[in-house]
Amino acid sequence: MHVPILFIHLILNFSTNIIVLASGQITIIVILAVIIICMAIYSFYYVFLRYRKEKIKTEALIRESILHERNQLRTLIDSMPDVIFIKDRQSRFVVVNQMVAGVMGTKPEALIGKTDFEFYTPDLAQRYYDDEQAIMQAGEAKINYEEPHLDEHGNRIILSTSKVPLKNSNGEVIGIVGIGRDITRLKRIEIQLRKKTEDLQETNRLLEERQEEIMDQSEELAAQAQYLTITNTELDRLNKTKDKFFSIIAHDLRNPFNAIMGFSELLCRDFNEMDDKQKLGLLELINLSSESAYNLLDNLLQWARTQTDKIKFSPEYFELSGMVKQVIDLHGIIAEKKQITLESAIPDSTRVFADKNMIHTVIRNLISNAIKFSHKGGKVFISSFENGAMTEVVIRDQGIGMSRDNLSMLFRIDTYYSTAGTSGESGTGLGLIICKEFVEKNQGRIRASSKPGEGTAISFTLMR
Repeated sequence: MHVPILFIHLILNFSTNIIVLASGQITIIVILAVIIICMAIYSFYYVFLRYRKEKIKTEALIRESILHERNQLRTLIDSMPDVIFIKDRQSRFVVVNQMVAGVMGTKPEALIGKTDFEFYTPDLAQRYYDDEQAIMQAGEAKINYEEPHLDEHGNRIILSTSKVPLKNSNGEVIGIVGIGRDITRLKRIEIQLRKKTEDLQETNRLLEERQEEIMDQSEELAAQAQYLTITNTELDRLNKTKDKFFSIIAHDLRNPFNAIMGFSELLCRDFNEMDDKQKLGLLELINLSSESAYNLLDNLLQWARTQTDKIKFSPEYFELSGMVKQVIDLHGIIAEKKQITLESAIPDSTRVFADKNMIHTVIRNLISNAIKFSHKGGKVFISSFENGAMTEVVIRDQGIGMSRDNLSMLFRIDTYYSTAGTSGESGTGLGLIICKEFVEKNQGRIRASSKPGEGTAISFTLMR
């Protein structure tokens, strides 16, 4: 019989005896009160017993859960390839995983309470001990630093180690937790990579040196190619100059002498049969041919000297108007024969800085050409004006002019352009080439403008 039921039964018997003994003096209210008290006592006892049973069951479940979690944690740390341990303040092992035990050649439980000095060489053990004591003393973790260690075969390895102080609920350091991973293979790979990197850097340095050599050689080859190009250009120019020279000698220079020889031979042979007018006409033709030959020879000599850089360059200040008047006087007879007026509007105060002989040759050639291509009764006008730091000289005629295509061939040695004058005068185009070279030698520029039937204007600049 359950204890609560027995207890109620005894209470009822006691109550009955009281009623009997009291001979009905106890009222029904008292009886009910006794019954209620009995029931409350029973309920309390029942709840107490149930609570105790549930508590025992819960405690058993908690112990089972803790044991399960502990086994899982144990399995986890034993399955990890890392070295995991917990030590107390004296660096004695409290918890170790299977990896630590394997390195020391024993079981995990055999390490509890022992130190590194019992398993490692003195130098390693002392190093571990000093390091751990310093960490616990400072109370600060030391993360991912390299530390020498041994593997399960006793071979030296390198661990990436982290050690953290273990504290109680009051914040006091009571030990240390450590975990280390073998990075020996990674370190070897790192060394190999570093070696390969150094090799690559050395290779790259050699390649850069080689590239510099190639660049130097390329620059040298480019310079040689440029030199060859310049040389070829110069040779081409010289060949064209030579061809031009031979062409002038073979044709243009021979014509005046043929005329001189022919007219002089005719004069000698028929001298007595000619009247004075005929003789004077032949003498004038001989004179014109001689002058033409002289001018051509003079141009050839000047041109030859410029091609060999043997002409002396001596710039100086001089009055331009005086030189123009001298050239006009020099061409006076020829101009008079063609009834051409030569007029200069250059002020007497105009001074230029240039080589006097070169500019005299330029003006002489340009005025001679203007006379040659002017019609009978025409006019050649020479003027000048200031153009910045330069003085520009213009020689303009009212002659036959020329087309745009012919205009583009002036001043060029690589093209042959020659037109007979209005009175059949011959030319070589050499004079304009000399003019261009002499003007540019004096830091000036020369240009021409013309239209067919409207004459030609040639201008050049000189320094003031």
